[in-house]
Amino acid sequence: MIDELRRERERIAALVEELRAVIGDDGAGPARVAAEVDRLMAELNRHLDHEERKLTAVLDGAA
Repeated sequence: MIDELRRERERIAALVEELRAVIGDDGAGPARVAAEVDRLMAELNRHLDHEERKLTAVLDGAA
């Protein structure tokens, strides 16, 4: 479980770097920036949902 969550966080970090690159590109228009933000938000939402399910199960088992 920890390795899986770590891989998800690595994907998120890569998406953050891609967003930074797009923001730093003077030729990138608002639509391109918005598309990168959408990609990042989708991955963050997937990760947080997954993390919540996994950690809730662990905490429920510890009770």
